Amino acid sequence: GNMMWLESSRQLLIWNLFDSIYIYDITDRPIWSGKLKFTIQRNFIVQMAFTTSDHFIITGSDTGAVYLWDLQTKRSCPL
Repeated sequence: GNMMWLESSRQLLIWNLFDSIYIYDITDRPIWSGKLKFTIQRNFIVQMAFTTSDHFIITGSDTGAVYLWDLQTKRSCPL
């Protein structure tokens, strides 16, 4: 799996090794705020990174596919 922490927005993203990336808002305790759902065939997420706006993440996969995710809408588009 993979995880990513963003201090400025206090968000933790965790790839669940199956079909999605869980998003948690961390305040006094973790609060689940949604997930980024995807279908895996051989397309495992291997890297995640926030963009400079903190509203998007970029994921890379073992097949070379790269996706831009909108954390507000929970939708992606291949790059």
